[in-house]
Amino acid sequence: MIGSVHKTVKILNTISEGKGSPVSLLHISNVTGINKSTCSHIISTLATEGYVKQISHTKGYVLGPATYCLSRYGKYENELATICHPLIHWLNQKTGCCVILAVVEGGQKYTIDYIDSNKILPESSEIMPDDIYRTATGRIIMSNMDKSEIKRIFEKNGLPPEGHWDEVTSFETLETKLSELDRNGIAQTCSVIDDGIIQLGYAAAIFRYTKCVGAIGVTVLCTQEEYKNFDEKEKLIKQNIIKARTEINRRLKYS
Repeated sequence: MIGSVHKTVKILNTISEGKGSPVSLLHISNVTGINKSTCSHIISTLATEGYVKQISHTKGYVLGPATYCLSRYGKYENELATICHPLIHWLNQKTGCCVILAVVEGGQKYTIDYIDSNKILPESSEIMPDDIYRTATGRIIMSNMDKSEIKRIFEKNGLPPEGHWDEVTSFETLETKLSELDRNGIAQTCSVIDDGIIQLGYAAAIFRYTKCVGAIGVTVLCTQEEYKNFDEKEKLIKQNIIKARTEINRRLKYS
């Protein structure tokens, strides 16, 4: 067991030395002295838990969001976050709301960048894990997955915790709810939190060509009275999320 831990640490250190550039399996094997088969097995496990992310079979691997989350201090800097940040800032300015950028790795949703001028998010690090079922960003990303990916997430996480998505009571109902989401549209969530305050979530998937690589989301807190007259504000939020998503997709296409 100690030997396996030692090998895992060596592999993570080797990938981290790439400083964000993908590190190939062959390079990892050569540097660590661990045979390719063992490296591949360990990396596969790390990827399942979100600690490593495979860029491609030829380019290799970079550290995943879960690795950055361990420190609670470091910012998860990658190409996606860099490209999206100006549009996150723009969306925050247009809506006056909390805006986030989320990805899913290893069945876990991570907020990898955000602007939270309204102090909605908890005091935390630059990268925050969250239940994939609870949020609009997690749901819209899942709706763009194929059935095998959704099945793996369900097998790993089980049913949503109470209050996170009560309509989902089985894998079949999860599939049904995800199929109801417009993959190119906007997912919405609504929940009542402390003192009757309503939390609203809106999210749109972002794509590199035809592959969903994450989602941008807007989170709003309002009173029961404000919610009754929220139609115009909601319309503004949805329009600007689509505008931001369209520009992000364009920039990803040419990056």
